[in-house]
Amino acid sequence: MDKPLFSLITLKEAEDFIDSLAPAVVRKIFFNIDCLRFGIKTKTLLLLLLTDW
Repeated sequence: MDKPLFSLITLKEAEDFIDSLAPAVVRKIFFNIDCLRFGIKTKTLLLLLLTDW
C-alpha cells in the first residue's frame, strides 16, 4: 500500500463516539477515511463530502 497522504489523530471523545456505533458503521467510517488518506477518489465519496446538508 502507498504511503498515506495524512495521519489521523482522534480526540478521546471521538473514539468514545465511534466505539458506541454499530460495527458496520465503524467499518464504513474507517473505509471512507482510508479512501481519503490514500488518495482513492470515488464518485460516491466525493458527492457525500461536497453535499450541503
